[in-house]
Amino acid sequence: MYDVAVCGSGAVGAYLASLFSRKYSTVLIEENAKIGLPIACSGLYSKRLLEFVDMDKDLIENEIRGARIHAGGKTFTFSRGRIEAYVVRRDRLDLALAAQAEKNGCDVLTSTRLVDFSVNGSVNMALSSGGSAKGIESKLLAGCDGPLSTIRKKSMLKGPKEILQGVFCYADECDFSDSVDLWFGDVAPGFFAWRIPRGETVEYGLATRKNANALFKKFLSQQKASVKKMYGGLIPVGPPRRIISNGVFLCGDSAAMTKPFTGGGIIYGFTSAKLAYENIVPGEQITLEAYQQKWESTLMKEINIGLLLKAGYSFPSFVHRILLGILEKRQKKLDMDMPSSIFS
Repeated sequence: MYDVAVCGSGAVGAYLASLFSRKYSTVLIEENAKIGLPIACSGLYSKRLLEFVDMDKDLIENEIRGARIHAGGKTFTFSRGRIEAYVVRRDRLDLALAAQAEKNGCDVLTSTRLVDFSVNGSVNMALSSGGSAKGIESKLLAGCDGPLSTIRKKSMLKGPKEILQGVFCYADECDFSDSVDLWFGDVAPGFFAWRIPRGETVEYGLATRKNANALFKKFLSQQKASVKKMYGGLIPVGPPRRIISNGVFLCGDSAAMTKPFTGGGIIYGFTSAKLAYENIVPGEQITLEAYQQKWESTLMKEINIGLLLKAGYSFPSFVHRILLGILEKRQKKLDMDMPSSIFS
């Protein structure tokens, strides 16, 4: 029997497994054949990432110091002349985190899907791998299996308030500049489109509630970008009230631990993974409640403010111009991970 089973080897799941495997017998379960693939997430992360991960330099493709926001026919510039974020190879990051977990003693099972589980004192899991079935047992199951989480559904926990469609691609443009571009308005109703200089390539992307592919093709045409392949993923927004059940807890996208106003989930997910490791003892249900409470007190305020900001994306363009003009003047106080900084 394992102490901890982590389902899903995305960045948050792999990081969670690397933490728990320091102290407990841990298994990391991934349904895909190769960790890090298929790519379903952009790779722009705030500099706070380095508080969690010791990254090799080859993971970082570019350094970002500012942003240009295009809304209502105007462009607003945000830059403080210092590194604010890193452009990272997401597939390599996932691999590096899983390798660290393995180095810590974690068993890593790829091409293995969690089919079902039951909780009766311990968690009994039915797995499918290569056409054959097997079972494993653990004291604790961590659901890091994405926005459509099987573990969340089977635990009868509620889903996110909203799921956005995201689509992005890489264009053969060399660009080592240090600012990203964001477009609000009809280009991506309810959210935004983006351009990220990745050094040897440029990433174009867009997220919205529906018709993402059609809107994205129109956006690429406007940008005169030529691409061969597009990638897609779902962005969960607005976490459920409860993220724990009997012998089970959620972390990362399965619990919609994303910044509602950007869609980014890695900082909130890593923060939650650390809270889980610091508060949960496998086999002791009361410690899951401690994780639930600690997570709420640490992140829910920021997420709720982020939800209010995101609601403003649907306002008329003249409101965007007013609000962005105010923020542009107050940018020295802004923190890209903490929307409460707007009111500081």
